[in-house]
Amino acid sequence: MITMANRLMTINLRRYLVNRPRRLRHKKAASYLRDRIAHYSKVDPEKVKISRELSEVLTKHHVKSMHPIRVNVSIDGGVATATPFKVAQPQAVTPTVAKVAEQKKPEEKKPAVNKTQHAKPAKEQAATEPVK
Repeated sequence: MITMANRLMTINLRRYLVNRPRRLRHKKAASYLRDRIAHYSKVDPEKVKISRELSEVLTKHHVKSMHPIRVNVSIDGGVATATPFKVAQPQAVTPTVAKVAEQKKPEEKKPAVNKTQHAKPAKEQAATEPVK
């Protein structure tokens, strides 16, 4: 009986790609990724399928920066299929009606005060007023 297994793998590309020329890094990264997945999932390298999404992620980010790549591997019938690991985004929680009403309460407006209406201190008033 063949069962399907899912595994999450983190593969460090830097160790392998650091000594490779830039023009060959994508091809070498794909073959290294295929070899590592085959090794850890115990299948032949010819039976490892790299998805198009994973190939695009590999080309876009990881060949240039050589960061480790996280891969989901599903093994079904002796064939390992590799896809990029995607973190599940938490669903947006909709606020309740009461919370929305509290947020939308109008703020009390302060009366506008002109600069000329401010009261001057007593010393300044005495100095500016003419003496009679």
